[in-house]
Amino acid sequence: MATDREARRRHPTPDDDVVDRAAGLVARDAVTGTSLRQATYAAALARAGLLQHFPRESMLLDAVARINRRAVGELVARATALPPGRERERVVVEGLVDFAIARPGIAALGRSRVQARTSDPAAEERGLALLDAMGVDAAHEPERVITVVCAFAGIDVATYLASEGYEPDEWRGVVVAAAMRTLGHPDLHSVGDVGVA
Repeated sequence: MATDREARRRHPTPDDDVVDRAAGLVARDAVTGTSLRQATYAAALARAGLLQHFPRESMLLDAVARINRRAVGELVARATALPPGRERERVVVEGLVDFAIARPGIAALGRSRVQARTSDPAAEERGLALLDAMGVDAAHEPERVITVVCAFAGIDVATYLASEGYEPDEWRGVVVAAAMRTLGHPDLHSVGDVGVA
């Protein structure tokens, strides 16, 4: 049986779009309890190449982790270049909304892993980095941690629900404003206040 390293040599690293589509498929099928191989064979022709890119589910999870690590690293760097406060928090919120819009499959896989209570130390590390970028001392501000987690969870659920029937530019600003209000910035009430991208 080939190791993951040998399989990676035979199968070039897929681009982020392929990873996102595969993650979305696995997330959807995780809910019904089908395996990766069963899901692949049952999937539409457009997804038939899934096993070619990811002979093992661990390879998909590694690719998702790579994309998440890069995205969070870039977001944290942008945010921490600003002083703590509203603008810094807005950079984080907008970054999370934009990632969920751009990578709905990866967002869905993360959501399914949280729902399944799958232990993921790397995801926990990224979560702590995002809390730090928000200016939250996780060890000493439990109430603020809960507030930020509520805002982040709201972003996740709202972007998922909105993506089912609306174009992103119809709702992006509303989600950003709602998250900012959750964080304690009640003066943001309209889409125009947050600059729809």
